[in-house]
Amino acid sequence: MEKIISVLRKQLDSTSILSEEDLLQKYSHDWSYESPVTPKYALRPSSSHEVSIILKTCFEHGQSVVVQGGLTGLCGGATPREGELSISLERLNKIEKIDEQAMTITVGAGVTLEAIQNAASSVGLMFPLDLGARGSCQIGGNIATNAGGNQVIRYGMTRELVLGLEAVLADGTRIDSMGTLLKDNTGYDLKQLFIGSEGTLGIVTRAVLRLYPETPIKNTALCALGSFKNCIELLNYARKALSGSLTAFEVMWASYYDAVMTHVSHVGNPFGCEYNYYVLIETSGTNQDEELLRFQKFLEDQFEKHVILDATLADNLKQAENIWAIRDGVGELLPLCKSGCTFDVGVPIAKMEQFIEDVGVSLSNQYPDIQMWAFGHIGDGNLHLITDTGSKQDKENVYETVYKECQKVQGSISAEHGIGVLKKPYLKYSRGVDEVGLMKKIKSTLDPKGILDPGRLF
Repeated sequence: MEKIISVLRKQLDSTSILSEEDLLQKYSHDWSYESPVTPKYALRPSSSHEVSIILKTCFEHGQSVVVQGGLTGLCGGATPREGELSISLERLNKIEKIDEQAMTITVGAGVTLEAIQNAASSVGLMFPLDLGARGSCQIGGNIATNAGGNQVIRYGMTRELVLGLEAVLADGTRIDSMGTLLKDNTGYDLKQLFIGSEGTLGIVTRAVLRLYPETPIKNTALCALGSFKNCIELLNYARKALSGSLTAFEVMWASYYDAVMTHVSHVGNPFGCEYNYYVLIETSGTNQDEELLRFQKFLEDQFEKHVILDATLADNLKQAENIWAIRDGVGELLPLCKSGCTFDVGVPIAKMEQFIEDVGVSLSNQYPDIQMWAFGHIGDGNLHLITDTGSKQDKENVYETVYKECQKVQGSISAEHGIGVLKKPYLKYSRGVDEVGLMKKIKSTLDPKGILDPGRLF
């Protein structure tokens, strides 16, 4: 490793190579905090050219690397392993161009999601990818994990928002696929190889992203329901009655909602009674009166159909923020689960209620005192689950139990967070032997020495 660093010092400036131990702590783990390892060096390239130099040198010497963005991942994928060099993309943070006519933005991989949102908003446009880590996560990591977030039901995953990208292969080769066209059928769509590949096939360094007209008018409501069947009915009604404006449909089971009310001090409960399910619905548009009237009529119709038992419609931004704070209260709950397991699964909507019931029964039979909190985007089939038995020794079996149930309903063990290291043993529950075999062939073709994020994904 010292020889590699000596070579790189001749080609990179002093700020590109960190070796001070106190500075390196930042690069020792992602948000999973799983098995942190402080790297001996952290490389901070400031351009695609420097990324190419670094990888070419590492490839020649067979040096493995871990690619890091905002370190907000939850699967241990960006956490270094012993002997790996850390490559942080934080200095690739330039917003290069906004094309208002084509509605695109060209950015470096190290630009934060929030910075992209703000840049788009400054010209009356919108980048619709949105998630809780927006202020810290970087677009390169969002692309590498095909991030989802709160508005997938309307705008799709990150994959649908990337028009073009630049990536550097393991041997330093730069692949320029920075297309700006929505329609381009000239051979293989090479950018798709890197979207969702978690840095195992190449390092995304730049991207062309799709923007949309800004929709400044938002209507947010929190609804109380008696059954999961009502939740599905409400979703189906919303898709029809609010078509074109529905941006979020979030379901919270009572267990999760009650836990937030108990442990999160800065949220208020708008309801005087307890219910079985709570649904956050949000729409966005450009005509305030028209959007509000349509939303109000929708809610009134659902009351008349007895789908909704109670509801609160935000009158102002503060009330809307309180409703979202309830949904986002998971951030305060996670530190309470010192031996907890977190799940991000994809489940067919029609099988979701049965899945939760089966998981609950299976886990309760094994761990009578287990806590289980469920919530999720639901409209796109994404369910989040947190469990805590009180013992870290139970975690492996809990993961195995839940992922086996996920396999039974033809679900996915990862809807939007990726595989990384933590989910690697369970990939078999979502992908067949031949599928994994093909993935490995692609990996060995693009990274024959296996230096890019080794041990991740499979």
